[in-house]
Amino acid sequence: MTGAPLPPELPTLADAIEAGDIGDDHAAAVCRALDRLPSAVAPADREVAERALVHHAREQDSQFVTAIGTQISDWLNPDGTFTDEDRARRRGLVLGPQGPDGMSRLSGWLDPEGRAYVEAVTAAAGPGRHLPDGTEGPDDRSPEQRCHDGVKLGLKAGIESGALGQHRGLPVTVIVTTTLGDLERAAGWARTGGTGRLPMRDVIRMASEAVHYLAVFEDHSERPLYLGRAKRLATADHRIICYARDRGCTKPNCFAPGYHSEVHHARPWSEGGTTDADNLYFGCGCDHTMATEGTYTTIVTEDGRIAWSDGTGPPRVNDVHHPERLLDRDDDDPG
Repeated sequence: MTGAPLPPELPTLADAIEAGDIGDDHAAAVCRALDRLPSAVAPADREVAERALVHHAREQDSQFVTAIGTQISDWLNPDGTFTDEDRARRRGLVLGPQGPDGMSRLSGWLDPEGRAYVEAVTAAAGPGRHLPDGTEGPDDRSPEQRCHDGVKLGLKAGIESGALGQHRGLPVTVIVTTTLGDLERAAGWARTGGTGRLPMRDVIRMASEAVHYLAVFEDHSERPLYLGRAKRLATADHRIICYARDRGCTKPNCFAPGYHSEVHHARPWSEGGTTDADNLYFGCGCDHTMATEGTYTTIVTEDGRIAWSDGTGPPRVNDVHHPERLLDRDDDDPG
């Protein structure tokens, strides 16, 4: 980190943490209480509220601090009114990592408009309507399961409508990569353009219902088909090849998925590098920029992978998007 040090946003809380007077649960309770205060509350009143909350945090447990925070919020904001700015500041959803069973936790806050949409699509998935594929018999879904199915229904309809435009040169849609063997056996997991995995049964059903990008490789083959082009910009086919082969940013130890990556020329275009599939690889925005500026150099290895170097060591490849390689490496493997 460079530049002049900045003062803490909550100085009283920062002093208490530095002194070791309160723990993480107390600090979280104080922050949540102050976050509930709308922007209309005067800065001086916020400071008083912070001091009061920290005082109680030094003497009581975090649940008590949470209760006191509610009391302070009701006192400083008796009408309970929040502005559009307050709601916009608090909105946010967090998509958690995918578990071994493929399930992912979603948490966060919806603004009023977002809630209205969720309520509408949840109603569309009401009892007996829009049952999951393969469901037979009576609709025994819980309210939480119907809400999930409604949100999924709305997202699917939004993607299929084509109204979401394009993302990095491709229509906003689902991009899936699998092997011919897994597809024929209808077994195993396919990879999405993000960090997700899809059971093959879901892949087959999705492919039958709508046009998504599905890239199928021969088993044990990672070298893409040759696609030549005389222009600098990569085609949509090139991006699909990068999704299938790279899965994400190719710079060593970078976890950015394909959806968040740009197409990088391994041999720079300015130095005669062609816009062909065997010279195009994924790099996230930050790493692609540093490679373009010369901070990193890249070369294509004999087995068709891209290796990066900052000049202080030998070129290295990135295996974080390929767990099968992480489990089958020699000790002297530079990746």
